[in-house]
Amino acid sequence: MSHRMMKHSDGTHTLGYSLSTVSPGGTNWNYIGGTTVKGVTGSGSAQNIDVFGQINSGQKASAIVRDYSDTITATVNF
Repeated sequence: MSHRMMKHSDGTHTLGYSLSTVSPGGTNWNYIGGTTVKGVTGSGSAQNIDVFGQINSGQKASAIVRDYSDTITATVNF
């Protein structure tokens, strides 16, 4: 399970979530502070790298309606 947390717009409620580069619910891509690498061969043209998110199960009872957000950082070396 991931340690990523989205914060509700009220500033107090949170929802845990995970990211994957394979598919929604696929292998968890990196824990906070991790160094997972997604390799792509350069072609000289713009390239997309899909990242899928999934809310962790078992949180429905504590979730409240409205906006949740988080910030992730992706470092691209070329």
